[in-house]
Amino acid sequence: MFSHTYQVSLFSVTCGLDLALSLSKVSSGERQVLRITEERNDEDGLVLQLEGQLVGPWVKELDRLCEESVAHGQALTIDLAAVSFADRHGISLLKNLRGRGTPVLNGSPFLREQLNDE
Repeated sequence: MFSHTYQVSLFSVTCGLDLALSLSKVSSGERQVLRITEERNDEDGLVLQLEGQLVGPWVKELDRLCEESVAHGQALTIDLAAVSFADRHGISLLKNLRGRGTPVLNGSPFLREQLNDE
């Protein structure tokens, strides 16, 4: 596997067959982390597997990755199986993506309730 690691501000990106993007922030003594793993396959196109908390600047980063995928004509799926929390901006982004036809899968009961709350 061919792989490179790049450091950009707070972001660390490892590029190869799978892209793993780990973002972390320390606030009030609590570490907030979002890990985004890209999986590409013929069936679903691009699957973004999220782990951690979808909050603050990580919402913008997820939005950027999704917009890039859509701009390149890739089918996109968001997997929330390992997301423990999303703030109102994260929920808004997920609702927007879902409204545009992007499958948003495997959210916890709490996240599903927030996504279905109109």
